[in-house]
Amino acid sequence: MLELENAQTYGARIVLAFLKAEGNAPPLTPAERHVVTLLLDGYDSRAIARARSTSVRTIANQINSVFRKFRICSRTELTARASRPLHGEIHRDWLARQADANPASLLQLTPRQQRMLRLRAGGHSIKFIGFELGIAISTASTALTKAMRTLDIRSPLELCAVFSPANKQVAA
Repeated sequence: MLELENAQTYGARIVLAFLKAEGNAPPLTPAERHVVTLLLDGYDSRAIARARSTSVRTIANQINSVFRKFRICSRTELTARASRPLHGEIHRDWLARQADANPASLLQLTPRQQRMLRLRAGGHSIKFIGFELGIAISTASTALTKAMRTLDIRSPLELCAVFSPANKQVAA
């Protein structure tokens, strides 16, 4: 069982904080908890399957079970919703990295790139973002990757924290 004091990764701490914050959260099995932790740490299904010594299909079933329990539809939505309790901590870590790098990197983004990042941080799919902006899915995906690289945002968790409405200097 994961313990908050011993949690080493953002994913583990977020799962625990999220389950505490959601007072009436449906119970997760230990396997589902571990899968969600790895998912929030940026692992894809194959990597999770390797880490858990199980099949990719089993992992997909566990992820779908979590989606049903929390009534969500995507990994992005899970990340956006689950990461809220630790947005401040993740954002502070990102700002500390930015102090050493290029602090004006946000100014290098176009308004469209900023809008794409806000939509993605809000839990929207790349397909939705492409439709919303009237661009191809591949164009949206490439632009998101480039914008995240420009800002040195290394994971979906960081994206959600940096573009959280609570961080007005970035989200505005």
